Amino acid sequence: MNDNEHLTHLMRRSVDDHEITTPDLLPRAKASRTRRRVGGVAGVAVLVAAGAFAVNSTLASTNVATPEPAEPAPSTAPAEPAPSVRPTEQALSNEEVALRCQSQLDAYNADPDYVPEGFAYPAWQIAHTDQQYRVGDAVLFLDPSKDFRWPLCIVPAEGDAPTEIPDPAPSLDNPERLLGLCSQYLHNVLPPESDEQFIEGNPTRHYDFETPDLRGATIVAGAEEAGNVTALLKLGDAFYTCDQAGLDGDLPNSVTREPSYASGDEFPGAGLAYFLPGNGKSDDPSVRPYLAGSGHVPVKRATSFVIDGHLSVEIAEDGSYAFIEHTQPKQSGAMTIDYLDAEGNVLHTSTDGGDPYIVP
Repeated sequence: MNDNEHLTHLMRRSVDDHEITTPDLLPRAKASRTRRRVGGVAGVAVLVAAGAFAVNSTLASTNVATPEPAEPAPSTAPAEPAPSVRPTEQALSNEEVALRCQSQLDAYNADPDYVPEGFAYPAWQIAHTDQQYRVGDAVLFLDPSKDFRWPLCIVPAEGDAPTEIPDPAPSLDNPERLLGLCSQYLHNVLPPESDEQFIEGNPTRHYDFETPDLRGATIVAGAEEAGNVTALLKLGDAFYTCDQAGLDGDLPNSVTREPSYASGDEFPGAGLAYFLPGNGKSDDPSVRPYLAGSGHVPVKRATSFVIDGHLSVEIAEDGSYAFIEHTQPKQSGAMTIDYLDAEGNVLHTSTDGGDPYIVP
């Protein structure tokens, strides 16, 4: 299948309301970060189809890290190596992991949401080859030559051969599994090395998976509902935001290192993700979109922020926040965030394209 035939095939699938994969063009929404920061430096807002679910922005007390001093400033120093998660269990070779995961990879190969009809089975390879894996660990695979949606394997015991796509079932009640998922989806997107790596003006994507192992991180803040989790992690002096979802969840699986803010730096605004339920096609007026996010707010004395005048998010003493909440449909205009002190006074207002907050 040549490029023109491939693009035609993808367009036909989209008309038929099928989820499509776009190899070597743009990364799929579920494999990329969909946040934007609202403020002076506006990012790209990606509207992701999702299902509606109830509000629950409470982090289980057993997973709450010891509070940091107020207004932390994450360092750019390299994160310290993660300790072995289960040192008493035997680590498997990458070859053994790939062998045990083959039956699950076959399940992905048979799913057109992962491998479009007419394509040969991808040459799946372990993404994080520098990490060690044991039975029960999550392992991300990819095809280096294509931008297919990335499959995830849960390493089975010897002799087991699951034949269904696994449900990673992220939960704050299982921090080991959540941190393992966050570690797998952490990667860097590398810029094209030449003009030949552009297709019709769009850069092909290259990924660097030699990233810190987040399995040794601490969960600082988190929110969870209906198989969706957003969490703020700390490893060494670095902070990471992580969004994960199970098979019945809706959040795109993605991880991003939080920027560091020192005195005089510009804070563009809180990182948020806006989701449309039901592929945006539901006629049910009770089905509402939702917002989710986690991260830090370096606005001095801020104890909460209010989105578009109606959705309030609490900010902890260390500046962290995490929430998953329904919101009103966004019709038009810039999103606005007001940062408030304990008395309800507005300390700063962020808008798309507006003035950023200058960290004192």
